[in-house]
Amino acid sequence: MRATTRAALAEINRRFYELNADEFARSRSAAWPGWGRVLERWTSRAGDSSLARVLDLGCGNGRIWPSLWSRVQDVEAVVGLDLSLPLLRRARGLARASGETAVCVRADCFGEFDLPVRSGGFDLVTLFGAAHHIPSFEQRSRVLARAMEAVRPGGLLAATFWRRAVLSRKRTIAWQAYVDHGAVTLDPSDLEPGDYLLGWGSTGERPSLGAVRYCHLFDELEVDACKAALGGVSWSESFNADGPGGEDNRYLIVQKVG
Repeated sequence: MRATTRAALAEINRRFYELNADEFARSRSAAWPGWGRVLERWTSRAGDSSLARVLDLGCGNGRIWPSLWSRVQDVEAVVGLDLSLPLLRRARGLARASGETAVCVRADCFGEFDLPVRSGGFDLVTLFGAAHHIPSFEQRSRVLARAMEAVRPGGLLAATFWRRAVLSRKRTIAWQAYVDHGAVTLDPSDLEPGDYLLGWGSTGERPSLGAVRYCHLFDELEVDACKAALGGVSWSESFNADGPGGEDNRYLIVQKVG
């Protein structure tokens, strides 16, 4: 995928989350069921770490944090990175309302730049509800590799991959129709299998500048390829969870070689 195509896809999502932050945050108020299983695995493998540092990439409104604070003792720090300022403001407000502290940083953690965090500084790094917004397998592999660098030896990286099972409940918009609408400049032939444009709210079938999201939906082979690209893994687990029938997300949990 060309860099210009990646930039165009990233712009679609930047615009979406700037314009629809309120509605999106209202629809995303609780952690997914699979997150509880991640916490169970993390606490069972944490060893003698007395203070936990957590990095949440693509944190959005911080929806997963309350379950973390309620189930894990001695959370020293939570750092959330996201590109959307409106969602980061809601994440900060959630932390204050919970009586907790979280560092919320605006960063394009899915772009071409290095993560603005210290390598090996976190016990748990999460990439929840975010991998499907990263354009191209190449870029997703780079982001996951950078996320793994942020994990301390012996720590865990946990990511979700939105599965194509969700298509039965989503409204797709034809790429060429969106391009013809003048909403974005890109060549649909440069997209990868699994790249979709999903409508939001009351847009119906009509393409709209701000009410669509770019999403990549995964099959099992892609998730396995993402795991293989990581390297330095001493233990791993994957499972399906969330949504009707528990099939919306493929979870991948890996432990960095200690």
